[in-house]
Amino acid sequence: MRCRVQRFRTIVRAAIATLARVTWTAAFLAAAPAMAAEVSMPVKASWLPPVVQPYDWTGLYVGAHLGYSGGRSNWSAPPDLASSLDLYQSSDIFNGAGGYFGGLQIGYDYMLANRVVLGLQLDASFPGFPNRDGISIGGTSIFSTPDIGLASYSESVQHFGTLRARVGYAPANWLFYGTGGFAWTYDKLTLTQLADGTTDAPFLWRLGWVAGLGVEYAFAPNWSANVEYLYTKYGNSSVMFPQAGLQFTSDFSLQQVRAGLNYRFGGGGTNVNGGSTGLPRCGSPRRSIKVSALQTRTASPDFRPASPTSWGHPTPTCACTADSCGRPSISAAKLRRSTPISASSPIRTRRTASC
Repeated sequence: MRCRVQRFRTIVRAAIATLARVTWTAAFLAAAPAMAAEVSMPVKASWLPPVVQPYDWTGLYVGAHLGYSGGRSNWSAPPDLASSLDLYQSSDIFNGAGGYFGGLQIGYDYMLANRVVLGLQLDASFPGFPNRDGISIGGTSIFSTPDIGLASYSESVQHFGTLRARVGYAPANWLFYGTGGFAWTYDKLTLTQLADGTTDAPFLWRLGWVAGLGVEYAFAPNWSANVEYLYTKYGNSSVMFPQAGLQFTSDFSLQQVRAGLNYRFGGGGTNVNGGSTGLPRCGSPRRSIKVSALQTRTASPDFRPASPTSWGHPTPTCACTADSCGRPSISAAKLRRSTPISASSPIRTRRTASC
């Protein structure tokens, strides 16, 4: 009888233990989906189509230019001499003569938030090859007086330049601007008495103003090209020719068409042609992993899922600024695994918002 009682007790204990194990297992499996829904683990920011960034015109630039120039100079001398010089010189393809010039420029532009561009430019230009009369940008006039007879008077530009402001508007890669400021030129004036060849050749600095219009296009992050028209007006200046005993008073004006090429320091714009910066956009979706079923080696009711960072999956951060979005940077994570998870655990992905 005693043996039967002990056997019955053993069977009851085993049944109770089995029932408890089954109950705890069922409770855990019922709670596992809810726990898995709360586990969201971002791992990587996804790449999106290119972000077009408008060109930034702010910065220092240097460059070179080529152009063609012509103009007019009105002169007079006592008692009643007066005429004018035609400064447009015909082109000669064989010797390169004509009203051509080339030069260098340096400047700085600053673009406001509304894409209005303010700038300052300094440039210097030098005439091309002279013609047979020794003139590149300039002209010659013939006159006669009772004292010296037949004579020629000429003026030729040696070099010239401007210091001017630029104000314009920049839609994307284009810049449309007006310009104006201070102008100078250094000229050689020559009076030759044709009877005996006596020559006076003084030099003259002329000061004046310049105004014009231009358009510039940025075709690469550091490069831009421009075309502009400039009108330059210099005041009246007087020069004495001692050999001839004559004093000439003259004005001087030039019209220029020039094309330039500039190198801009600082890159101007990283997406000048609408290309990709290679960086994810702020607010872009990124992938995350959600564990939908947890399998463990034990059915212990004390099992608790490890935190996302403890599984060895560090959480990325998105470094976003006001005007750019950086690549995701991986934060330092403690790689510890409190409870192993089966490698066969099914996973699925979903898209969530980031940044």
